Amino acid sequence: MANSAGGETRVTLHYDGGRHRYAPWQAQPGSPVQRLAPDQVTLAPDGQAATIRLPAAPVQLLIAQPPESLDDVLAPFEARVRAGQLQRVDVGHSLARRPIASYWHRPPAARGTIVLITRQHPPETTGPQAFAHFTDLILGDSVAARAFRANHALMIVPLANPDGFVLGHWRHNLGGVDLNRDWGPFTQPETRALGEAMVRAAGVAPILAVIDFHSTQRDVVYAPPRPSGPDLGEAMLQAIASDLDGASIRIDRAHNPGNGVLKSSARDRFGVGALTWEVGDDSPAERTRRLAEAAALALMASARSERTMR
Repeated sequence: MANSAGGETRVTLHYDGGRHRYAPWQAQPGSPVQRLAPDQVTLAPDGQAATIRLPAAPVQLLIAQPPESLDDVLAPFEARVRAGQLQRVDVGHSLARRPIASYWHRPPAARGTIVLITRQHPPETTGPQAFAHFTDLILGDSVAARAFRANHALMIVPLANPDGFVLGHWRHNLGGVDLNRDWGPFTQPETRALGEAMVRAAGVAPILAVIDFHSTQRDVVYAPPRPSGPDLGEAMLQAIASDLDGASIRIDRAHNPGNGVLKSSARDRFGVGALTWEVGDDSPAERTRRLAEAAALALMASARSERTMR
């Protein structure tokens, strides 16, 4: 809802089942993007609506996240496809018939498959930033990365919810469903297609780890209870339990079968320590990069040890 009064424009945002979370920004052509002043944003007492006051201007852009297109998100992986490093497989289509793109590395006689996925929830951006740094390192040209890829298949999904992303949805796909509560019911084409692709991958090389990148209020990794035996995801988690500055990353261990979360579904279906990695909304970009790269290095180092292999 929007209205104008006294030369300014007021926009009221209503969150269906959610709460105000991101600080809005504004920009005019040729000017830098700036965060709105606190007195320009008024929250409803329950946090489920926000009114934003914009001063008079010929043109304004209001955004709650970096402006990106679907092509922007897929571009780094499409470049690797053109270079012959990855293979693109559209495992299915969304309700609006947008392709669900996955990118694969499949070496001969792979020991197992690593699944990396992000953007189930459209407005989250710091998680995808960690995902980008993580995948860049694993797909890089270092000796460790090349050795890792020689023995492990990769299933990389940079945009699990293309309809929600394109349409600017808060958490849901076009069907009004939170995809990260649909792993198990599989009522939506996105989760069905991705779930079936994982099962096919497991039939060729067992799933060794599933890492699902998200954003929330602070850095936290949701992990299952400690496994009784070797587990690649757990080995990586232990290696990054504290970041390079010594600040703790919260580790939340729980396993709730049937809750529809990818982490729980992967644990039940494939018996691996699947992780939901949540990056703080306001986590500094440099810290996120360093954590993601440390995690990728830890995963590759853990995989070198036969003790972590199933």
